[in-house]
Amino acid sequence: MDVCPVPLSRFGLDKHKPPGLVLRPLLLALLLVGPVAAQTVPDTVRTAEDRAADSLRAVALDDVVVTATRTARALEDVPVPTTVLTRDEIAARGVRRLSDLLADQAGLVVVDGLGGAGLQVQGFDPDYTLILLDGEPVVGRTAGTLALDRLGVTTVERVEVVRGPLSARYGSDALAGVVNLVTRRPGGPPAGHVSARAESVGRTDLSAEAEAGTAQGGVRLALNRYAADGYSARPETGALTIPAFSDYSADLRAEVRPGAATTLSLRGRVAHQTQDGAFLLGDALYDEASDRTDWSVAPSVRHRFSRRLTGEVSGYAATFENASRSAARDDGALFDSTGFVHRYRKAEGGLTWLPAARHSLYAGGGVIAERVGGDRYASARTSSQPFGYAEYTWLPSPRFDVVLSGRFDAPSDFAARFTPSLALRARPLEWLSVRGSVGNGYKAPDFRQRYLTFTNGGVGYTVYGAEEVVAGLTALDAAGGIERFLVPLSALGPLRAESSIAFGLGAETRLMTGLTLRADLFHNEVRDLIDTQPVAVKTNGQSVFTYFNLARVYTRGVEAALTWEARAGLTVRAGYQYLDTADRDVLDAIAAGTLFRRDANGRDVRVTRGDYGGLLGRSRHAGTLSADYRLPRFGLSTNARAVWRSRYGYGDVNGNVVVDDDREYAPGYVLLHATVTKALGRADLQVGVRNLLGYTDLERLPSEPGRVLFLGAGYRF
Repeated sequence: MDVCPVPLSRFGLDKHKPPGLVLRPLLLALLLVGPVAAQTVPDTVRTAEDRAADSLRAVALDDVVVTATRTARALEDVPVPTTVLTRDEIAARGVRRLSDLLADQAGLVVVDGLGGAGLQVQGFDPDYTLILLDGEPVVGRTAGTLALDRLGVTTVERVEVVRGPLSARYGSDALAGVVNLVTRRPGGPPAGHVSARAESVGRTDLSAEAEAGTAQGGVRLALNRYAADGYSARPETGALTIPAFSDYSADLRAEVRPGAATTLSLRGRVAHQTQDGAFLLGDALYDEASDRTDWSVAPSVRHRFSRRLTGEVSGYAATFENASRSAARDDGALFDSTGFVHRYRKAEGGLTWLPAARHSLYAGGGVIAERVGGDRYASARTSSQPFGYAEYTWLPSPRFDVVLSGRFDAPSDFAARFTPSLALRARPLEWLSVRGSVGNGYKAPDFRQRYLTFTNGGVGYTVYGAEEVVAGLTALDAAGGIERFLVPLSALGPLRAESSIAFGLGAETRLMTGLTLRADLFHNEVRDLIDTQPVAVKTNGQSVFTYFNLARVYTRGVEAALTWEARAGLTVRAGYQYLDTADRDVLDAIAAGTLFRRDANGRDVRVTRGDYGGLLGRSRHAGTLSADYRLPRFGLSTNARAVWRSRYGYGDVNGNVVVDDDREYAPGYVLLHATVTKALGRADLQVGVRNLLGYTDLERLPSEPGRVLFLGAGYRF
């Protein structure tokens, strides 16, 4: 009996209706009639207890969130799952890079990929989470992943993490969520901070920050150098598991307030990294060097026309460049040379209108222009995307609010799309808050997924974009480079844009004094999810990969977080995520009895529902546990935390492109970290350990070198 592969409908070859067909007209109607209906509610005088209405006009509160909605809101009033990590919390954990910070958070999984450490949210790959710096996207993804190690967190004021689809606010890259690094507005007397950290694996991290200003504005400059000697899991080979690198960055934020109603802002960033590595190919050793540069600049003007109307106009320009070269160590013969450039430009304007104490409307639009080119692309590609959005907030009472959002995108190379969302928050009791949301997500295929042409010289595999794969395979086959096809050429073709509908339901309750429980259920139904699959086997035994649309996919689960704040300076946090993912076409094939796998004895057996492990790279269970203990009297604080991830599907060993065999899983693991900080007036000293148990997995977790000891110091002036 032949092994039956997954039906071609799995790759999106069947016709289907978009999941938002019913939802969009409903939410569009709500967006149009909501403001009118809201006017029937009397505009009462706000009282001290009218916390919800006050949050609409908040400007400088300690717990204000700017990412979850387009207007500043108090954290407790945000109707979607949101986490805020303050500068003090970041310092207490002893983390310096964004990857280390996010790995400690419930419901977030940091995964190693071809592009470095990326973030998995609600079962979505790193491609689907948007990373922002002061509200603007950080560009420069490799294989879909924006390497989180590129961003330091020692000089940011707070990090806001919003889970769930935010395409209605931020566009297609926010299908899974948004992470926003927010820096502090400059102003006030001159001040500064310097810090340094050294790690036992040869990594160093140096930071300096200075600012000065008056009531009319200010400027702040932050500098960072992050470097490593590189390390090798097999020193005898001369190859480096993690290459040596030096990473320099400078961040500038300036503001001028020429009048009480006008603010001129400028944000700028430039970063440059040099990297040196070595890899073994057969018995030959090759040296590899690369240079990476990215810069961005974001000017904006904000003006308050009246007590109820504020406008803002902004621009954003960013460029990411990467070049690498490898050559044989013995004779210097060139082995490979590649270059990549991504240019991103955006112009945007918006208005915030507060027609009444309980109503807020934000509307705006703009245009995005992108250009991608390099050796891995057949030719340079450009695109433009006009967009518009609106968000309306209505608070009929201090215990209830409604947020309606909608965004219209008209990309130059795909059909226009409207993505609406609706979020509700209610506080029926003082100790209980409930929230719910429903919305559409949208993601157009990027240039890499459409036009990439790349062969890994060291390993030998090849990746083609969906619009290059037929020509590439035909040429390889004609040259005798294809051993067999896994998918017929007739099944290959252009990609469709992804669309999704997402549901969320959550609650937060105070169980007792100091003890809080938060739980969130999520369910995402995705049409045309873009996935990577092998389509042919080359004569060297390596595979040819390309991108497919998976017709029907879902991710669903629950996130829970328990926080206990004891009176004696102790805070304990525990988090857990249960995740279930599946390709519905695979489930249909299992139910029909047409999907088979080959067992260890070479026999063909039917795949059962219990065999199926869902989508690759997703752990069914993940958890975090942390404890902070502070002794202000002695200037001492300690932090201990654990990160756990259960096993996850890693690859296919029986030829049916489905995770259904114990041999196809990567093992689960636990990482333990601890930090102790001592304050000495303006200075502080810090000592700690990462990965206390020394866990390593060279193949699947190369970023973990084992147990790492570190020592740091800082001084404020």
